[in-house]
Amino acid sequence: MNEIAMRKHIYNQYRTTLLNHKYHSRLLKIKKQQNSVMEIVIAIGIAGSGISGWQLWQTTYGLEIWGVIAGFSALLAIIKPLLKLADKVELYSKLFTGHTKMYNELKALVMAIDNAPLADQQYELFNDIFRRYGELTALEEPVSNRKLIKKLQKEVNNEIPSQSLWMPEA
Repeated sequence: MNEIAMRKHIYNQYRTTLLNHKYHSRLLKIKKQQNSVMEIVIAIGIAGSGISGWQLWQTTYGLEIWGVIAGFSALLAIIKPLLKLADKVELYSKLFTGHTKMYNELKALVMAIDNAPLADQQYELFNDIFRRYGELTALEEPVSNRKLIKKLQKEVNNEIPSQSLWMPEA
């Protein structure tokens, strides 16, 4: 592969890896929040015997509301393991960490090759990063959030405009 083609490949991967870093950061945050909310609601339902004794819940409406809370909490306790949120948090953590590491490596590589020809060890470094990228993307879920990706692509384009990346004259 000639130098210009290799630079294009490096720069595309640099921007793609930033997109993946941002994407998995958002997914991880969402899944952690969902998990926390579910655990809080379940904990409230479990601690119900003490809370349900409060005077507030002894009214007609209070008893109905408490019944809904307790029922919803029990339903969440049953559904939560089926949703496998802990597995998703673990997967997104791994993907986020992997893409963050690769983004930082690619950022350092891009800075090193700015206004300078590519050295053999830089070709090798990129090939190693690209191999690891393939391994990491194999872990990703087959369905992605297209709306979120479009939003994040705009962020990446603002942060790393393609015209800001140096190319040698042909």
